[in-house]
Amino acid sequence: MNDKINQKVSFSMFLLMFGFSLATITLQVLMTDMIIAFNLSGAWQAVFPSMFLCGGMLAVTFLPFIKGRIAKTSMLSISALTMAATLFVLGFAQAAFAAAALALILGIFAGWIDSYANSTIIDIHKTDSRKYVGYLHASFCLAAISLPFLIHFLQFKLFLNWRGICFAISAAILILSLRFIVTARANKKVLDAESQERRLTIKEIKTFMRDKYYVLMTLCYGLYCLSQNALSIWIFHYAKTVYPNPEILASLTLSIFWLGGFLSRMLYHLIKMEQMKLFVLSIGFSIAVHMIGILSHNPAIFFISTLIMSLTSGLGFPLLVNETLIRYRGNTSMALTGLHFFGKAGAFIMPLIMGMAAAKNIHFAILLTDITCLAAVLIAVIILFSGGKKLPTI
Repeated sequence: MNDKINQKVSFSMFLLMFGFSLATITLQVLMTDMIIAFNLSGAWQAVFPSMFLCGGMLAVTFLPFIKGRIAKTSMLSISALTMAATLFVLGFAQAAFAAAALALILGIFAGWIDSYANSTIIDIHKTDSRKYVGYLHASFCLAAISLPFLIHFLQFKLFLNWRGICFAISAAILILSLRFIVTARANKKVLDAESQERRLTIKEIKTFMRDKYYVLMTLCYGLYCLSQNALSIWIFHYAKTVYPNPEILASLTLSIFWLGGFLSRMLYHLIKMEQMKLFVLSIGFSIAVHMIGILSHNPAIFFISTLIMSLTSGLGFPLLVNETLIRYRGNTSMALTGLHFFGKAGAFIMPLIMGMAAAKNIHFAILLTDITCLAAVLIAVIILFSGGKKLPTI
């Protein structure tokens, strides 16, 4: 693929990831309003973002069976349009059960966008994937930075309720989806040739399951995602509950969390250090800083610690994805399956656990994210000491 086409396709995919972020963050920011609207309590408080994550888990479960049968560009296009439509319908839901079912469907198609976008970026960037995977994940952060403020404006200036916000965000996602579809169709032959993969075989599944390096990276990524996704879901609700005055602090906290993540993902490829060593040092530091912010019970310290923590922990997503997928070029869909399955499975369970913990102590609930992230760091240390890249591969 020539460089001009490469850049056009990459940019349209960044926009698509931006749309995926809009859907994800909307459910997180509206969580408090939906809890009140449907009169939820306990673990049920996080049912909507958790069902969204469950849908993502189902999406990656079927990912290996789709590969080689349907072009990645086709799956991205279909998923983007369906994601926009589902969020629109969610705005009409009158019962918690119906809203949860729609969140599940939304998560399935959003999960395919997440997986296929990561996979395709690795496919088309043969030499500089580390940079472009970072940019792709940074695109997610851009929406996450601005969306809390946009929703705050829509709620308190335009007086839209959570349903009206769902309608508005679905329209934005539709526009971004159409932009990608136009670019993908114009370059379909070249793009499909670059990202084509063979169909799944039983031998292939067994080989991945026996690959020690892949298993360890999957566990590391899963625990890291469990921590980060649960934190991104609960940090707004935590700040709004613990520090209710001023009202804007919760929105500022969530935005600063994503701003730090954006800068971290954009710039991490410039750090000249062995990637798993960078992961251990950076994530380990972020855990310590975050715990200080929570235990301080001080809004200023909590806010500053959130910024520092996000700057040093946001790089984990693109780092682990790139480090794993470049090892399996030509079969990135299969390699992503394990990563995203365990990542989304853990992220589905963790918010529910945090909901139960928050019913007794909301500070302990948020600290659970640090405990799980520490487990990811310990697995990364095992990979380093076992010479991760010398472990058996496919």
